[in-house]
Amino acid sequence: MPARERWAVDEVAYPEAVGDPGLTTVTASIMDAELPFEYFDGIFVSNFLEHLPDQHAVADFLRRMRDVTRPRRPDRRARA
Repeated sequence: MPARERWAVDEVAYPEAVGDPGLTTVTASIMDAELPFEYFDGIFVSNFLEHLPDQHAVADFLRRMRDVTRPRRPDRRARA
């Protein structure tokens, strides 16, 4: 995925991820990973939510992702 900066969080340390100079890797549970607050412009999650135990865990994860996502600036253009 093209991006100025890429991060990957996984509980397993994959050797091939370390060899990618354009990738910041964090080996931790996503709920425990030290991620900067309101930092990311976008987040890509794949094959993850279905592994969470219940709807409360999904809600906790989504709140966590909201906290690390940069707030959207209001669109100052006039709306029709």
